[in-house]
Amino acid sequence: MGMNSHQNQTTNGQPDERGFASIVIALILIIILSLLTIGFAQLARREQQSALDKQLASQAYYAAESGINDAYSDITTIDSTTGLPYINSTNASATTCMTTNPPAKTANPDISSTTGVVYSCLLVDLQPPDIKYDNIAAQSNRYTTFSTDTPAASFTIHWGSTGAGTVFPANTATGFLPLGTSATPGTWTANKYPAVLQVSITPLNSVDRNSLINNTFTVYLYPASSGLNTVTYSPLSTPGNKEGAVVPGNCSVATNGAAYPCQVTIKGLNGTGTGPYLIHVIDYYDDSNVNIDGNSSNAGAPPLQFIDGQAQIDVTGKAKDVLKRLQVRVPIHPNAPTPNYAVEGQNVCKRFSTFPTGTTPDTLPGCDLN
Repeated sequence: MGMNSHQNQTTNGQPDERGFASIVIALILIIILSLLTIGFAQLARREQQSALDKQLASQAYYAAESGINDAYSDITTIDSTTGLPYINSTNASATTCMTTNPPAKTANPDISSTTGVVYSCLLVDLQPPDIKYDNIAAQSNRYTTFSTDTPAASFTIHWGSTGAGTVFPANTATGFLPLGTSATPGTWTANKYPAVLQVSITPLNSVDRNSLINNTFTVYLYPASSGLNTVTYSPLSTPGNKEGAVVPGNCSVATNGAAYPCQVTIKGLNGTGTGPYLIHVIDYYDDSNVNIDGNSSNAGAPPLQFIDGQAQIDVTGKAKDVLKRLQVRVPIHPNAPTPNYAVEGQNVCKRFSTFPTGTTPDTLPGCDLN
C-alpha cells in the first residue's frame, strides 16, 4: 500500500521562511503607513487649531477694542441730566468693573452670545499716576492740561526711542548722536537713540497772555550717559531764570527701565498748587515714548495723581477660551480750550551737536545757550 506524505519544502535542508518574511515586511509597511496617516491627521488638526486660535484671538482683540470705544464714548459724552460725562470722577476708579457694576451708559459687554465673544471687565481710571505719550513722531508735539490731587513739588520726564536697541550702555560718551550715524564701537548701541525734547510747563491759574508768557518754563532735554538731570522751575521774571536751559538726561537702563531710559526732573514747583497745568512736549530727531510723573510738596504724600488730563482704560476681550487684554490712554477733554499762544514754541534758538563725543550743544551766532 502506497502512502502519500506532505513535507515542507526545504532549501539546503532548511525550512522555507519566505512566506513569514513577507508577512513581517507587510506588517512593517502597514505600521509605517499608519504612522504617516496619524502624522498627517495631527498636522491637519494642528493647522485647523492654529487657524481657529488666530480667529479667536482677532475676535477677542476686537471685543476689547469695543470695550475701549464704549468707555471712551462715556468719558467724552455729557449727560444732560447731571451735566457730567457718563463716566466721571465720582463713579469711576481703577478697581471698579463697569460691566458688572456699571455707571457706564453704553457698556455692552455681550457682543455675540451665540459665539461667546464678550469683553469681560472694563476698568477706567480717571486719576492715573502719570501722563503717557506713545509713539510721538519726530518733529511733532503733544500737550495735556491737568490738575493734581495734591500740590506739586516736581515733575519727572522719562523718555526713550520707540525702536529696539535704543538704551545707553554705561560707557556711553556724553553728548548727542545723529540719527542713523554709527559711532565709536562700544560707545553707543545700534544707530537709533532717544530724541531731544522741548518741554514746557505752564501753571494755568491765570489764563491771560502776560501770565502765560511769564509763567511758562521751557527747557531742552537731551540724552546723555550722565548728568545732574535736574532743573529748577522759575518764572521768566525770576532772577537767574533758566528759560531755554539745555539739560542732560541721565540715560541709564538699569535705573529707569528699557522703555524710558532717560529722565530729567523739573523741581521747584512749590507754590504753584494743584494747577491746573499745561505740559507741552515737542519731539526732535527721533520717534519717542514719553512718560511724566510727579511728587507732592506735602511731606510723606504718595506720588501725584493726574486729574482731568488722561484716562486709563483697561479691558479684557474674550472669545471662547482666548483672552486679549488692552490698556490705553485717552484724553479726557480731547478738545480742551487751551489758547493757541499757550502751546507755541518760545523764541529760543538752539542747535544741537551731532558729534557723539561732544559734551555741550553748539549755538548759532547770536544765540544764548542758557
